[in-house]
Amino acid sequence: MARYAIIDQATDQVINVAEWAGNVPWKPGDGVRVARTDIAGPGWTHDPQSGEFSPPPESEEPA
Repeated sequence: MARYAIIDQATDQVINVAEWAGNVPWKPGDGVRVARTDIAGPGWTHDPQSGEFSPPPESEEPA
């Protein structure tokens, strides 16, 4: 089963991931696109030109 990132088209941010076997039709909805990934998760960004995913910036731990 393949893993797909569900990406907000307005922000290029991954909002969810889904596993899909491809044996039934799937349309994720308006305003989003999907891209196959083995690494990306919510909060990552996707570059639609290169197809590359980038992790979210590291958050600083409070002192």
